[in-house]
Parts: sequence; structure tokens; C-alpha cells
Amino acid sequence: FGLMDEPGGRKRHNGAVPLVGGLAMGVSFFAALAIYAPSSWIVVWLAAGMALLLIVGLLDDRRELGAGMRFLVQSVAAGLMVFGGVEITTLGYLFAAEPIELGLWAIPFTIACTVAVINAVNMLDGVDGLAGCVTVVMLGWIAVAAALNGAGANTIVPVLALMAAVAGFLIYNLQPEKNQRLRVFMGDSGSTMLGFAVAFLAVTAGLYGSAVYGNGQSPIPPIGIAWILLLPVTDTVALTLLRLTHKRNPMSPDRQHLHHILMRLGLGPRATVAVIVTVVACFGGFGVLGAVAGLSEAWLTGALIAVAMLHAGVIWQQERVEGWLRGEGKQ
Repeated sequence: FGLMDEPGGRKRHNGAVPLVGGLAMGVSFFAALAIYAPSSWIVVWLAAGMALLLIVGLLDDRRELGAGMRFLVQSVAAGLMVFGGVEITTLGYLFAAEPIELGLWAIPFTIACTVAVINAVNMLDGVDGLAGCVTVVMLGWIAVAAALNGAGANTIVPVLALMAAVAGFLIYNLQPEKNQRLRVFMGDSGSTMLGFAVAFLAVTAGLYGSAVYGNGQSPIPPIGIAWILLLPVTDTVALTLLRLTHKRNPMSPDRQHLHHILMRLGLGPRATVAVIVTVVACFGGFGVLGAVAGLSEAWLTGALIAVAMLHAGVIWQQERVEGWLRGEGKQ
């Protein structure tokens, strides 16, 4: 069906590689939901949004749809999520004495955040294993947060099923190039589908905690869950703003992501994946376990802003940062 990733241009792998990883993960995940997941409208809307992005993603992998069409489909999927009752209604206490309720802004804010996470995971898919490994780590912390917030099987079962599906994919995605016959890429169908699922499940993990705001702070507040998504989302937002300031299409591909910076500094693909996955795991642990340990939402918010600004600064000034790390700026 033409679902092959041919090398050339920015793509530096050897030989054509099948782009069916997303399809394989989707089929296995939907099968697991049909067998194990409890009957729930949340599960239905999750599957509907994932299926939409999987199908359109396969078309994109085959024919390379325009950025406008991809953005529209992502927004529709996010709209399905909101229509199903999964939306961000509060930001928690942050720096305020009372929880910050979004009111009418809940719908556009949820859609914007969902589209941001979809593209964040999609843009991670530049090194073998990176998007898949980061997704598994984020889902792991989402499962912990959901359990601590009192979520039921209709959230935790899909999280665990999707972690298993991605782990199965990684067995083939992390094959060495010499074993070309067994290699597989997830394609845009896989990365956008996973990005939607991560956003959807992160919001549902926070929904249960927000229900206790009338009697006290949530066990894992929204800002704690935001730490789980911090690195990929910050990387995407910072790079999008950088492209806009240079009057470029914000959806245009380049080699300015954090993983590209690390590889230009001399790290190999596996080391790059290991570094980023470790940072994502530490960030998620800081947000979730920090909340459990009693860190205030104001403290978690201030620290998150500081880390995000530092990351954005590296992206915006990457040439200077790379030169400094190589010792080129030293006299």
C-alpha cells in the first residue's frame, strides 16, 4: 500500500522501512479494550479519537497531507474528547488561594492542550525508540497519578493496555539497522494516535482529583500531571515560537529539536534516547511524587515555569549553547 519510509533528505536511515507500527499498536490496543476494558463512554471516546487519528495518519504516511488538514483533524479529535466530557475544567490552586476554574474557557483550553500534546509526541519521532520510550514513561506516571487520584479501571486499564502495545512495537523499532527485515517505524499514524491518547488519559487522570477540590487539594493536582508532559510539550512550544519569529511555517520540519541538539553534541541515537527518557522520567516523578510528599502547587508551578524557560532558552539559543558546550566560547 506504499506505507514505506524511504531514506533521503532529513531521513538518514538505511533502506525502506515499513510505516505500520502505528497500525499494529492501534489494532492490538483496540483488541485489548474490547476484551478487558469495562463498558464506559470514556473508553468509547478515547477509541474514537485514536481511530480517527490512526486512519488519517495512515493517509498522511501514504500521501503526505498538508499541515492545515492535519491540524484540522487533530482539532476534531480533541473536540470528540471534549464532547465526551473529558476536559480541563480547573488549573488547581497554582499561586492562588482558591482553585482557578476555567469556566467557558475549558473547551478551547482543552482542545489547544490536546493538539499541543499530539504534536509534541509527533515531533519526538525523529530517533528510533524515542517517541515510543517517552510515551511508555509518560503513561506509567499517568497510571500512578490516576491511581492516587482514585481513578477506576476505565482509565487505568487503557493506560496499561497502551503501554503494552507500545512496548511490543519497541521490540521492532529498536532493531539495529543491520537487521533491516525486522525494523518498523510508527509513522505519523502512530505518533499522533499516541499523542492524543496521552493527552486524553492525562486529563482523565486529573478529573478524579479535581472532584475533591471542595474539601481540599487534589492528591495529584493538575500542575503535578503537567510535569509528566513538560519536556516534549516545552520542546514543541518553544520550537513553534522560534519558527514563527523567523516567519516560517510552525509545522515545517527541521533539525532543531532537543534530540537533534544532543546528537550534534556527539551523543549517539541510543544515548540520546536514554538521556531524554531519563529526564522525562525524573520530571514525571518530581511532579507526582512531589505532590505526594506535600510540595505546594505554588512551588510546583514556580519550578515548572523555571525549567520550561530554561528549556526554551536552550532551543532559542541553541547555536550559542552548542558552541559553549564544545568550548568554542572560551578564551
